[in-house]
Amino acid sequence: MTNTIRVRATESINSRNIADFLHSLDSIQQTILLTKSGTTVNAKSMLGLLTLSINEGDELDILAKCDLETISKVILGKYFTRIYGV
Repeated sequence: MTNTIRVRATESINSRNIADFLHSLDSIQQTILLTKSGTTVNAKSMLGLLTLSINEGDELDILAKCDLETISKVILGKYFTRIYGV
């Protein structure tokens, strides 16, 4: 089962902090996808993340085959906040 979460970026993900973001995903074995404005990339791909050009305030969808609790612990908080009711 794939879980989808709509989120808002709380900070930009760019060349300065991309390594920290990728390191935060090390504990998740499953593929995680990020979608922004119709473009979907692997969240564990540096080039994919740079392609999305994630800026503070951007809305994205996180798609993952792991449970929502795992996603929340690893990604939400530092980089994204969840948008409810979307």
